[in-house]
Amino acid sequence: MPSGESGVEDLRSILWFEDLTDRERSVLSLMAEGRSNDAIASALKISPKTLEAHIGTIYSKLGLEPAGADHRRVLAVLNYLRSS
Repeated sequence: MPSGESGVEDLRSILWFEDLTDRERSVLSLMAEGRSNDAIASALKISPKTLEAHIGTIYSKLGLEPAGADHRRVLAVLNYLRSS
């Protein structure tokens, strides 16, 4: 078992994913497939506004605040792929 900070980071990467609802996991999975917001909303049969709310919640749960230098969608997908 890893010791120190890397072990803590591994645990965090597992725990954040468990905090997501099933719907949020579905949204993030489709984001990881490269789907657009319109395609995700259509696939899940939800409105684009509802989808935006789910995405915002995902960003919040991941601690991804708006930043000019970062693309939150990409960072969220990278977190998802690392935890899969």
